Amino acid sequence: MSESLQLFIELMNSRNLHEVGTALDDYAQAQVGGQLSDLPFRYLGGRENNRGPVEVMESVENAAYEKIMNGYDALGPVEIHSS
Repeated sequence: MSESLQLFIELMNSRNLHEVGTALDDYAQAQVGGQLSDLPFRYLGGRENNRGPVEVMESVENAAYEKIMNGYDALGPVEIHSS
């Protein structure tokens, strides 16, 4: 079993924050022989401040609302240019 799959299984079976931390620490030790902070990483979406996109994904309602509002916002410039 790959280390990534093992990490996924451990994270899915974690019941509390301590178990999540242990799973991540074990993965880092196996990958780089060090701590979690030693692993190379990228921010989700390539943005350090990604709270908005992450919160939108928390629920179907938020995601649908965001899509509708993005479409509405996109119509503004079209209307201005066609006047």
